[in-house]
Amino acid sequence: MDIVDAIRKRKSIRGFAPRPVEKSLIKKILETAVYAPSAMNTQPWEFFVIAGDVLNRIRKGIVDKLNSRASMNPDHLVALWPKESVYRDRQVSLAKQIFELMDIQREDKVKRAWWM
Repeated sequence: MDIVDAIRKRKSIRGFAPRPVEKSLIKKILETAVYAPSAMNTQPWEFFVIAGDVLNRIRKGIVDKLNSRASMNPDHLVALWPKESVYRDRQVSLAKQIFELMDIQREDKVKRAWWM
């Protein structure tokens, strides 16, 4: 399957079978996932694999929160990371490294704009 087919055939499924997923399959998925592109090359993902009682407590907590109509407080906004965000830190750190390798000084707005 090529990338265009993969994109066009993807789908989100929100109905889940009750059987556990094999650990070998989870490992394969995670090993592949680290190659996914990310916004501004920040790799903002963290993986947690949970099962059993922990998973059941999380499920119940989510349902309880939704049913109570509690307000949502996301950790970060996708495009506007707070200055103290690990994702913003990654973005800035990577940009500094790239500009240094390309010999683009911070004050050189023309070269920085050209690169962008």
